[in-house]
Amino acid sequence: MANYTDEQWNAKKAELMEKCYDCFAEHGLHGTGIRVLASECGFNHTKLYTYFKDLDDLIVQSTEYCMSKVEDDFMAKAPKDVEDLWRFIDEIPYWTAKKHGKKYCFMYQVYTHPKYREYGQKFFAGVDKRYTEYAKSL
Repeated sequence: MANYTDEQWNAKKAELMEKCYDCFAEHGLHGTGIRVLASECGFNHTKLYTYFKDLDDLIVQSTEYCMSKVEDDFMAKAPKDVEDLWRFIDEIPYWTAKKHGKKYCFMYQVYTHPKYREYGQKFFAGVDKRYTEYAKSL
């Protein structure tokens, strides 16, 4: 990390998480190894270990990071008042499936896997809290 500022380090890590998550979403949890991920990112697989302690750490961090971005994208489309709620309810499933379908599928593959279930529970507890606050604000 000596050659990078914290901002550069974090930006590169975010880029890697997005590329890896997209690769996982395309090929599945069991169809994607560290070498495939590294190739997708354009460098040797040992470079990934500079940013993540192991493949599980990469899976957990990239899922949380990318699904948080998907959630932000979703909330940006959310209605600002109750009058617009039915339009949102009608449109959002189709928009979500088209734009983020594979990402959601992979997220469920990760968060229902016994190895990662606790991370899924934590993630969804946060989602429930944020959506409850949003609903109260309407």
